[in-house]
Amino acid sequence: AAVRVAESNATAKILSQFWVAIPANDIRKLLNHIIAKHASDVTSTAVRATAIKTVTTLLEEDKTHAVLRSLLPSLGNLIHDKSEKVRLAVVEMLLFVKKIRG
Repeated sequence: AAVRVAESNATAKILSQFWVAIPANDIRKLLNHIIAKHASDVTSTAVRATAIKTVTTLLEEDKTHAVLRSLLPSLGNLIHDKSEKVRLAVVEMLLFVKKIRG
C-alpha cells in the first residue's frame, strides 16, 4: 500500500509541474490508472484517500480542469466509503471543485 500511496503522490507532483510537457494521452493513462485502480483499492484506505487527494492537488492547476472534468464523476461513489478518511478527502475535493469557476 505504501508504494501505491507514493506513486499517487509522485504522479500528482510530476503532473502539476510538467503538465504541458507531457503528452495528453500519457496524462490520461496515468489519471485513469489512479482513478480506476487506486481510488477503488479495497485493500487500503490510505491508497483510496491518496487517490482523491491526488485529484484535488491537480485541480489546483487550471490547465488540468479539461481532462479532470470527465474523470470526476467516477469518484462520486467514494462519498459513501466505509472509511471516514476517504469520505473526508472526497468532501475536501468537492469543496475545492465548488470554488472553481466555469
